[in-house]
Amino acid sequence: MIRRCGLIALVGGILGIGYGGGFPQVGWGPPGTDAYEIYQNYNRLQIVPLLLQLIGLICFVRQHRTKGGQGVGWGVAIFLSGYVLWIIGIVGEFWVFTEEPYTSDLRSASYSLTGFGFLMGLVGLLLIGITFWRSKLTSTWISGFLILSPIFLVAAVIIVFVAELEALDPVTVQSAVQGLIWLILGLVMLRSHTQLVPST
Repeated sequence: MIRRCGLIALVGGILGIGYGGGFPQVGWGPPGTDAYEIYQNYNRLQIVPLLLQLIGLICFVRQHRTKGGQGVGWGVAIFLSGYVLWIIGIVGEFWVFTEEPYTSDLRSASYSLTGFGFLMGLVGLLLIGITFWRSKLTSTWISGFLILSPIFLVAAVIIVFVAELEALDPVTVQSAVQGLIWLILGLVMLRSHTQLVPST
């Protein structure tokens, strides 16, 4: 089970990095154009790494939940709610209201929902890390990693956005850094699995 969950998180991380790396090449056009159809279909793809990352983190928490107390439960609940809202926002933005301009209320609400869900997911991840740190469920560096990851992710996106770096896109940075976080979590779970399996 641990090995399977580790692989899920690892693949989710790799796909997240790949999605972020390919985003600048997609381009954009108004609804109804070929350019927009490519943009729309590419954005739909992000649901795949998000679902894998969601499953991966839940597996990681279940692996260390024996002493976690209520804090882990709250963190997981907020993280899960955030990711669900994020995915609902993507469905609304690129499936249900995809032909509407971003000035329309429903399209704009879907777009805002993705951002709100993203932030909720980060808060949940932060709470999980803090609970792990206080209860010493994992090694210190893993707990610290879970705490610092959402902070670093937000900081990286803000820096790119404020600096208006032409070579980098906030979506690219967000997806790539987030993918890296889950790639590391996947490797941690796989390493834990090899340590739990007795040698023959």
